[in-house]
Amino acid sequence: MKKGKISKLSIKSLSGEDCVVRSPNALKVKGVKEEKSGSDFKYSFKTQVGKVYSLKDK
Repeated sequence: MKKGKISKLSIKSLSGEDCVVRSPNALKVKGVKEEKSGSDFKYSFKTQVGKVYSLKDK
């Protein structure tokens, strides 16, 4: 994190379930649309077991 914002985040799926991420700042996630939720941004996406998902500051 830099100045209270996420600059880069990696998530590894262990179960292959849906993933939900809330962030104080907008992130770039390949193939995922963002939702504005109050003062946060929300990202929801399906995962595959063992795959790593990267989220980066826009």
